[in-house]
Amino acid sequence: MIEHLLIPVIATLVIESIMYYVVVIFSEGDEKHIKSSAETMVAISTPIILGIYGIMSLMPW
Repeated sequence: MIEHLLIPVIATLVIESIMYYVVVIFSEGDEKHIKSSAETMVAISTPIILGIYGIMSLMPW
């Protein structure tokens, strides 16, 4: 039972880490502004990704 909860959380951490580093690496401009925009993107997308996992867990397959 616990592995059904851990898999989405671990997958979300991996996805968010990759998204953060992609934004930081490929963005141009002030370093403070780049990190701020990357952190904002991660903060907005985390609940969305976990919500998608939650909806998928209710589907009967």
